[in-house]
Amino acid sequence: MIKYLAVATLAGLAFSSQTASAANNIDLLTVDQAANTALYQVDGDDNRLQIMQDSSGFSSGNTLTLTIKGDLNGGPLDARFSGAALLPGLTPGSIVQRGEGNSIAMEVLGSNNLFAVAQNGSGNMLTASIVGSANQASVSQVGNANVASFSQNGTGNIVSIMQRSW
Repeated sequence: MIKYLAVATLAGLAFSSQTASAANNIDLLTVDQAANTALYQVDGDDNRLQIMQDSSGFSSGNTLTLTIKGDLNGGPLDARFSGAALLPGLTPGSIVQRGEGNSIAMEVLGSNNLFAVAQNGSGNMLTASIVGSANQASVSQVGNANVASFSQNGTGNIVSIMQRSW
């Protein structure tokens, strides 16, 4: 398998599309990029994401759609989760999909929001919307056909989701 590692600030990647301001940092690591797609738009400043998608390439791969409008979202400035968001053991700003047919669609419009997602298996889906500031979300789905969706509005909300199925 071929591995691709890119740090995207204002540059584009094949099979992906993005808009980003100068101070954003998005690391996109895709194994067998032809089987995975990524579309993201980041308009704010100082947002930090590390995205990894890994599939065998024999099936539908993994997709990701992400829109962030505010500042300091994901895992900026070595931010750490607190409270219930610590339970899945994820790192803020990390988005990982391993397997086949996993999909994430996420929209964050506010600022200073921490989030992380890990989907390991096949057919896992997440839709999310974070609006406001100082919210935290941590989602881990292991196995097949897990579906999660959440929405946070306001300030200081914390959500933690852990699902396992086989």
